[in-house]
Amino acid sequence: MGPPGEMGPPGEMGPPGEYIPMAYSYTLTEGKYIKNKDSLKLSHMNVNQCKNACDNQDWCKSFDFHTNNKFCNLSTYNQEDVSLSGNKKYNFYEKINS
Repeated sequence: MGPPGEMGPPGEMGPPGEYIPMAYSYTLTEGKYIKNKDSLKLSHMNVNQCKNACDNQDWCKSFDFHTNNKFCNLSTYNQEDVSLSGNKKYNFYEKINS
């Protein structure tokens, strides 16, 4: 790690005792979402804020982002668990496990 106060790579300890969460990658499916399986609803967000929110939750497998109203729904489900529904106002982001 670098000089004191510099944050280390994701998933490592940063400055004294500060954990830096892992930054995950996501697949994007436009015009799709998971219907009625929201675990946490967040409003006034952009896509990057939604990604960060999902990254910070161990249980989060995916999220839907409403492109017009700027909210996201974090979910414990992904495409392996449930079928996606169509809605052009949503984009579906699924966490890629590495």
